Amino acid sequence: MSDLERMATLDFVIGVLREHEKALDSVSDRMEKSLKELKQTKRQNKFVLFSCTSWEDFKEVANRAEAISFRAAPQVTVRALKGSYMYEYVQTPSNENPRPKKDAFPADSEELRKWLARQLRVPKKKVIQGELSFFP
Repeated sequence: MSDLERMATLDFVIGVLREHEKALDSVSDRMEKSLKELKQTKRQNKFVLFSCTSWEDFKEVANRAEAISFRAAPQVTVRALKGSYMYEYVQTPSNENPRPKKDAFPADSEELRKWLARQLRVPKKKVIQGELSFFP
């Protein structure tokens, strides 16, 4: 390979590296912008509430949540906080019967706390009787 061919190859490699650097800078800038927007959203305490009608769907999205709350009366209501998202499941007469008996909610509040901790894979201390709610 002649010196001229080596220089041409080196120029080509340098050009490709510059293009990749520009592309990486662009991606990095977009990620920084998205991160700033996300931080701003969290600072403003904006949350998104998802109401699940299926226990299985709720169980999947609430798995390993940061906090869980529940109320047992007059109907079972369970909320889970994960990042800027809050998920809710309310057992109503329309969604009560299709659930398998193995997933039936315990009647006792302390048993329900333990059951939710197991079902949602969170420490028992992160499951509170009460209500997670939005703060203006």
